[in-house]
Amino acid sequence: MANLPHDEILTGDNFTVEIPGCEQSAKDVVSFDCDPIEIEIKDVTQGNASQWRQLGGSIPKYGYARFVFRVNQDTQCKDIEAWMNSARDGNDVRKDITVNLMSRNGNLARTYNLMVCMPCSYNAGTVGVDGESATVELVVKPQYIEIVPGSNNMT
Repeated sequence: MANLPHDEILTGDNFTVEIPGCEQSAKDVVSFDCDPIEIEIKDVTQGNASQWRQLGGSIPKYGYARFVFRVNQDTQCKDIEAWMNSARDGNDVRKDITVNLMSRNGNLARTYNLMVCMPCSYNAGTVGVDGESATVELVVKPQYIEIVPGSNNMT
């Protein structure tokens, strides 16, 4: 899979986020960050081979994903708050979240699906009296992440 040029992604409205049931708030995502995927490498050499070692990977461990939303008096992320409250009440409210990266010319460059995400924390910001935008942060824990096949078209 070809790498995207660094300046082609995550620059000024070059990504979209889809969160089922939270469509209104998903329009106001201003940044997205995800912890690196960790894969532990183990020595799986059998026998007493001293000339070479055979290494194998473990099951990938996925970290947390963070979304920052822009809010003002009109958009208070009520759907995100409802999702978080439902999770806090013990309901199984896992969602699949889609992040679409766009190329500079607006075409879809790559799609990442954060599968079976559980909300972990919600940091509600405050809105100033003059109505300027504030931000809130949602942290989710995906069980796994998939890259949609064939979604790396840069044309």
